Amino acid sequence: MIRRTIAAAIAVAAVAALLVPTAGADKPVTVPSPFPDSTGRYCEDFDVLVHATTNNGTTHIFSSGAIAFTGALKVEVTNLDSGQTIALNISGPGRISTAGDVITGTGPWLFFGEAGFFGPGSPPELSTNDGRFAISLADGSFISRIGHRVDLCALLSSD
Repeated sequence: MIRRTIAAAIAVAAVAALLVPTAGADKPVTVPSPFPDSTGRYCEDFDVLVHATTNNGTTHIFSSGAIAFTGALKVEVTNLDSGQTIALNISGPGRISTAGDVITGTGPWLFFGEAGFFGPGSPPELSTNDGRFAISLADGSFISRIGHRVDLCALLSSD
């Protein structure tokens, strides 16, 4: 999902860059951040729906090529077998480097992806991290992840 969100943000950035007048190149272009619903096998034993309940996120595209994500983002993650749901505030913020090769973030974030999403051989993942992280956009693998991490699969599978 991070890749899909980043891909959407980069597409928005490319279109916005074409629309920005040259005189305004120093001011960032600000557009809404997309966060579509996503369903997948983010936990080994069941499928999960990730649904935004509040999305006031914005993407800021700077003339340097850097991209920043800010604003309120709240989601619900639902075990599609049992219907058990957890509400989360995952407002970040985050940033894509000027080179476009690393996404970094602080604060509360949600990480979800099917097997292999976070790098070759990685297991499925549905977790939160409240702290700092860096992810390589070349292969989706974590460069670093520091902070309080919660495995949501364990919480969604409990009775």
